[in-house]
Formats: sequence, C-alpha cells, structure tokens
Amino acid sequence: MSLFFSSFAHTAFLSLACAVPTEIFPTQQRTYAHGVCAAAGKIGALIAAFAFHFISNNDGDLFLISGYTSFAACLVTYLFVPETAGLDLLELDVQWAMLVDEEG
Repeated sequence: MSLFFSSFAHTAFLSLACAVPTEIFPTQQRTYAHGVCAAAGKIGALIAAFAFHFISNNDGDLFLISGYTSFAACLVTYLFVPETAGLDLLELDVQWAMLVDEEG
C-alpha cells in the first residue's frame, strides 16, 4: 500500500514538473525552462533533506512546517502560474510572440 502512495506522489510530481513548463513557456525556450525547473526541484529537495534532519528532533514541528510549506507552494502556484486551459500550444506560442513583439 505504501508503494502505491509513494509511486503516486512521485508520478504526480514528475507530471507537474513536465506539464507546467511545457504549457507556459514558448517553444524556443522550453528546453531551457525544463532544465531550470528540474534544477530548482533538485535544489529544493536537497534543502528539504537537510532541513528535515535538523527539524526532526522536535515533536510535531516537522509536520507543521511541512504543512505550511505545502500551503505556501499551493498559494505561489495559484498566484503566479498562468492558466492555460483550453489553449493549445500553437496559441500559446502566438501569445508569447505578441508579448515579445510588444516589449521588443
């Protein structure tokens, strides 16, 4: 049973880490964005591993900090990741091209 849940969590993270950069970055920068997102995830995992080691000595603190961190991550994702439902990748590329033309 725990293998099922650990596999589910791992698969959910990987699908999120691959789906979000694919949908929100233009084609020309997509591979770079995948690399940056993957590196940020690895750095975050490293920081969490060290932080959990130092926090795990206190009763209940680890549980609360994990919950608050998860809530903060949900809030940041909701506020800063653009909604792309109903748009295909070509439409997203056209929007990015118009944005670049306006700024450039």
